[in-house]
Amino acid sequence: MFLSGRCAAASCRKSADSSLYTLNGSNAQKFRITRVKDTADVSGTCKILSSLSEKKAADIRYGGLDDGTNLQLWRDNGSRAQAFVFMRNADGTYQILNRNSRKALDVKGGGKEAGTEVWQYTCNGTDAQKWILIQEDGYTVLRAKCSGNVLDLACADLSDGTDIRSWPWNKSGAQKWKITAN
Repeated sequence: MFLSGRCAAASCRKSADSSLYTLNGSNAQKFRITRVKDTADVSGTCKILSSLSEKKAADIRYGGLDDGTNLQLWRDNGSRAQAFVFMRNADGTYQILNRNSRKALDVKGGGKEAGTEVWQYTCNGTDAQKWILIQEDGYTVLRAKCSGNVLDLACADLSDGTDIRSWPWNKSGAQKWKITAN
């Protein structure tokens, strides 16, 4: 319903407020509202632990601050490289920021291919930085909005430094995570 010929519009600017504008049919005024079942509700600063070993956590390689620094598995050490802030978006997805760098977990190039790298990147509001949290067997699956693929521990390898990437959902333990307060 539109009252007085005005509608809401979104801004791409960081920390911008929504506003009312004259209806113009642009993409900024188009919204899709969907109901997602069985989603997790997470907020605040958390660590992301592997379901295969809760002694292993998602970690920004070497605590890096640069765009393109890879997401990897490392023993849980409580460092800021393993601290992530979950921010719920208006569409129900989450933006996940590394506490150390303030950069978002991002599927490289919004890639849809199996094995696409997940890294940190400056916040840009794209679907490559939006994550859907799904409850599965007492754990959380993090599904990338851009591809439908999920956060996956490569080859279920628990060695320090193993790549965490985007992969089609196969319901394995390599794709299930325990998100806990940090």
